[in-house]
Amino acid sequence: MHRDSVLTALGLEMDPARHLKDLAEHLDAAHKQVASNPAVTVKGGRLTLEKLET
Repeated sequence: MHRDSVLTALGLEMDPARHLKDLAEHLDAAHKQVASNPAVTVKGGRLTLEKLET
């Protein structure tokens, strides 16, 4: 089956639910990392970064 070989070549899971769960876990980890940075805020759905002092 071509689907199997394509998924294997791309390194994707056969089960889309598992793949989506993995993506959600990565997104959650990235969100927590960004949210823990005091220079980052989200207001009105927009990400705001404080200016770096040089």
